[in-house]
Amino acid sequence: MRPDPERTALNNQFVASVPDLAAFVSSREDLAAARAAWAADPAPAPTLTKPDTSPRILAHAIYGERYPTRASRTAAVARLPYQRAHFTEVRSDQGQDFLFVRRPKFYLGGYFGTRRATRLARTGLTFLWHPVAGTVVQSMNNNDHACWATVLPGQRPDSDGAQQVELLGGEPYRFRYRSAEVVTEVTVGDRIVRTVHASGPATEQIPLVVKDSDDVALDARGLTLTRGRVRLRFDWGQPLVPALRTASSISYPGRRMRILTVPHDGDLTVTVST
Repeated sequence: MRPDPERTALNNQFVASVPDLAAFVSSREDLAAARAAWAADPAPAPTLTKPDTSPRILAHAIYGERYPTRASRTAAVARLPYQRAHFTEVRSDQGQDFLFVRRPKFYLGGYFGTRRATRLARTGLTFLWHPVAGTVVQSMNNNDHACWATVLPGQRPDSDGAQQVELLGGEPYRFRYRSAEVVTEVTVGDRIVRTVHASGPATEQIPLVVKDSDDVALDARGLTLTRGRVRLRFDWGQPLVPALRTASSISYPGRRMRILTVPHDGDLTVTVST
């Protein structure tokens, strides 16, 4: 069961026409059980506050309820794309391209094209998720020091600007994107390969999400992050002088953001494997 605040409860009216909406509302059986438990509870009813009450309830009440059965909701959840271990989705809107590449070992996201309405957004690769370890890389907006990027001298990340993408396809899946001074090609399959060609010396910058219980080992040729039974390796295949720092203004319960930086001569390939 999920909370159904009144401002979204009207969605139940459309489940019959759009069955996949059933995944995002409560089932009728779960609602009946919750209401019965509420009626049987002798404690005083708590006072409702915004946004848990709304004048919309008067407008919506005339339609009755059309919540899905528990079985149909379970089936709708099973159809959600994130349940699949292999998909490639591209969503485009007003010159923006949002890329989502899911493979059994990894889930990688990217944002490319024109930055609409704001300069706060950062383009390029946006997140890296592992099906057991969870999120291991999260690129931040409005922050040139915590975005996944190729950083040019003067702390100028290629992600702080529009980057056009070429979707090359294939299996492993390939795509290429570019700024005025950097061309990046990415391959996603059993491993992720990110190859950078910059116009001059640059720094690879990767914002890692590190749990308090993780083990992180950095050496001249790569970084190993161990989370439980999962071992992730970021390998650049040559001895360089990397560094790892903790982001001072970004924190999460039980985890922290640590920024991996790898200076290079302008050409670098980073392979992520598990």
